[in-house]
Amino acid sequence: MTVVPRSASMLAIVAAALLAGGAKAQLLLEQKLCLANGQPVSGDKTGLDLRPCPQPSTAAAVPAKDLLFQPEPDAPPGNRSTLYWGYEMNFGGSRLIAYRAVEGNPAEAECVPNGPHVPPESNGRGVAFDPLDGNLWISRVDLMFVGDSRIHKVKPPNVTPLVCPEVDSLLVHYPSGAPPEQKAYGALDTDQGSKHIWATGWDPVEVNDQLRNYFYLVNRNNGLILKSCWLPAKGIFQGNDSLAYARLDGLPGSGQYLITDDGAFTSNDPLLVLDTTDCKNGQEITPVFQFPKARGMTGIDFEWMGLLYVNIYQVFNAGNQPFTGDQFLGPTNTAYTNDIAVCGYRAKFGGGGNDACPYP
Repeated sequence: MTVVPRSASMLAIVAAALLAGGAKAQLLLEQKLCLANGQPVSGDKTGLDLRPCPQPSTAAAVPAKDLLFQPEPDAPPGNRSTLYWGYEMNFGGSRLIAYRAVEGNPAEAECVPNGPHVPPESNGRGVAFDPLDGNLWISRVDLMFVGDSRIHKVKPPNVTPLVCPEVDSLLVHYPSGAPPEQKAYGALDTDQGSKHIWATGWDPVEVNDQLRNYFYLVNRNNGLILKSCWLPAKGIFQGNDSLAYARLDGLPGSGQYLITDDGAFTSNDPLLVLDTTDCKNGQEITPVFQFPKARGMTGIDFEWMGLLYVNIYQVFNAGNQPFTGDQFLGPTNTAYTNDIAVCGYRAKFGGGGNDACPYP
């Protein structure tokens, strides 16, 4: 007996597949189904909005020599703001929501990004603050978890509520014109020195029979990949939703790091500290340190307040390293939040100069 999925979204998908051919519909019925965050679901699916789970793609590693680049000029004046943004995971109409990182985690404004390269049917993934103009870099996938090889810039919801118009869109590519190994991007953050964009690959990609999660430093002006590196992925459903650029003291290396849990939404997988100078030439990167986690994390960001993070729908402040603080700020205004971005970019606990946030 054929079992038909009970969610309205899947019924629509299967109906369309039946029109195209029964074999395609049967394939859809046999696939694992996932929530908007890519988490597989089993058992009773009544009332859930589901799609076929992302499938690992296969790619060839691109010969990737680092490019020389110049940092952008320093950012305009700002202040230590408590403003931050969260990007919602949802099958269409994914919202950017502006919050205050204070007790209660109050939401101030929201919008659905929209533009020539950002259709309303986007499923939100990454968000990062642009210190040069106060706008937001975002990444998204479509309703089947397929990426577009792009990083987009939009107005923030506290500036243009309801609809955040697209300002720019970067087609991410290597100097040869080759696309990146991972064409969907997860978490984003801004490099404090250069003002270019760090991006994680979202769904793990299979290269040489190995699942990998890539990290890319992307030129903010033209989408060129300036640097890249990778970590072994923990599984096909571990899309990388956590990334924070941070200036930390007392650790091996340059003092400028990327923090990630490599996409694992569990408390058992630690926060890995990657030296930005070790991310180069498309090679595997070895963490220089790691910190334990109190609970599972999706989006993270490290600014003057410390390590702010979201546990899908709850927000906490873990403070400064070793990130053992556990201040509960409050719930989010959505069931699923993927990435977050604080209005600031100095990436140092307590501040350390102008953080470029133009908003109160």
